Amino acid sequence: MKTFVLLDETLNEYGFWIPLAGLDVEQFKKNPIMLWMHNRAWRGTEDEVLPIGRWDNVRVEGGKLLADAVFDDNDEFASKIGDKVENGFLKMASVGVRIMVLSSDPKDLKPGQTRETPIKCKLKEASIVDIGGLDNALSLAFYDADDKLIELSDSGENLPIKLLSENNQQTTEMIELKKTVGLLKLTDKATDEEIAAEVSKLQDSETTLKSENAKLSEKIQALEDKQKNENKAEAIALVDAAVKDGRIDASGKDSFLKLFENDHASAKVTLASIPARKSAKEDLKDNKGESDAEKLSKLSWEELDKQGKLELLKSANLEAFKEKFKNKFGKDYQ
Repeated sequence: MKTFVLLDETLNEYGFWIPLAGLDVEQFKKNPIMLWMHNRAWRGTEDEVLPIGRWDNVRVEGGKLLADAVFDDNDEFASKIGDKVENGFLKMASVGVRIMVLSSDPKDLKPGQTRETPIKCKLKEASIVDIGGLDNALSLAFYDADDKLIELSDSGENLPIKLLSENNQQTTEMIELKKTVGLLKLTDKATDEEIAAEVSKLQDSETTLKSENAKLSEKIQALEDKQKNENKAEAIALVDAAVKDGRIDASGKDSFLKLFENDHASAKVTLASIPARKSAKEDLKDNKGESDAEKLSKLSWEELDKQGKLELLKSANLEAFKEKFKNKFGKDYQ
């Protein structure tokens, strides 16, 4: 089920907009009919098309009228349209409205508007269409008081919405100009020369800011490159030291350098937490010195091997190690 934007509050191709607050959708919700290209069965022509589906979950969200398209799968033509929608070949919807009340009041006009604003409308139907008429890929169709579709030319001829008078158009232009003047922090009485001078200042400021931004970017990049090189040198020194004091094996050097590359601080903490490997003599000293060498000499080969202390004995008392080796394997230790 695809969700369509049926209508929003942007200016359409005809030069007006429809406030959603004034759009009556209650009757439409009772029979949310979906047509193809606004074609209705009462026309009696060879190409007449029955409704192809309905619209579910009709709602207003974020300044848009939304609805979910449900196609009649029992209708061969409707099913074809539904397939094209699901496959992304048709993405446009168009509403058909009957205009109830128009307004040329400046408060209902937007900058650039050329026609009156229909502040009250009634939604009659919504169609799937191939080409829309709004920036958001939407379109509009209009119905008269007898619910007959009003045929429009590309120029909007027969459009039931009057063009604004010259005064009204000037009003919309003034609204836009006042917004610009307000952004420039000028008074409403500012002359064209003052406005042009302020715009020129902004353009100069933009050029200066772009130049300063480029210089700052270069400085930041230089600092980042320097820090990266310093981190790399430190990582190599720390990893080499760890290999030297036996904290890591030489085969794991590249892995640790990669870890430094990904997260220098974490790698540094991890490496620092690995204790240095002790020599056999240091290990014996930690275990009460020479007396432990004597204890090791009293253990059998199997006991030393099981406890992983053969190397300790070999380092502390080579003669005892040789004797145990010969007893175990029947030959001298080479």
